[in-house]
Amino acid sequence: MISISRLRWTIILTVAFVAVIALAACDPPGTESTSAPEATATVVVIGGETSPTPAATVAAPTPPPAPSPTDTPAPTPTLAPSPTPIPAPSPTPTPDPTPTATPAATPEPEPTPVVVPVLALVIADVLNVRNQPGLEGSEVEYVVRENDEIEVTGVVVDLADGAWRETADGNWVSEAWLGRGAFADVEHAGAAVVIPADGLNVRDVPNAETSTVQYVAYGNSEVTLTGALEVVDGVVWRELDDGNWVQARYLQIAP
Repeated sequence: MISISRLRWTIILTVAFVAVIALAACDPPGTESTSAPEATATVVVIGGETSPTPAATVAAPTPPPAPSPTDTPAPTPTLAPSPTPIPAPSPTPTPDPTPTATPAATPEPEPTPVVVPVLALVIADVLNVRNQPGLEGSEVEYVVRENDEIEVTGVVVDLADGAWRETADGNWVSEAWLGRGAFADVEHAGAAVVIPADGLNVRDVPNAETSTVQYVAYGNSEVTLTGALEVVDGVVWRELDDGNWVQARYLQIAP
């Protein structure tokens, strides 16, 4: 008969053996087992009697550790770029306009005196015709007499001793001794004196050939001029206030 001490050791060794086998049968860590083997109780027969052996402690398989979820870092939100403000355009200074000089008003030219060779009547007893205008330094070229007609060019020079008129031959005579009505550059409206003693024909138009004598103005009488004049074939005609015309060389107009 086996002693109790030996029996005890036999049971311990058997249980240890079974435990080792059970551990060996386990799946390696990390592998999920499909089925767990059932623990089989081992019965040890000692001396013909069956003694129940305490159920072997089967080590439960160690469940594989659940994989630790890897923390995925939350994506850093990308900040939308702030819109770049459009710079306000710098105002370009507008230069002050250059002031435009206002052109000075052009003075209207004075009317140019009419320069026309005309016939003038000598009213002096004797009139010296000189080589240059003026008494001083001039020489007498020839003389003309009262009621003679002399042609002057219309060129006049004013000197201290009066106005001098150029003659058609290039000499000079004093205007004071000529009938001033003959000069087209002498403008006059008003009274004029008839020079010829026997009178002056007054005509309807300023033309000796095509006109009709309306009446005769007496010598030394006054007639009234309108200021209108016309030059026909070297003869100046002046209009009277009644609408008729006279030859102006026979009129004396006060200076």
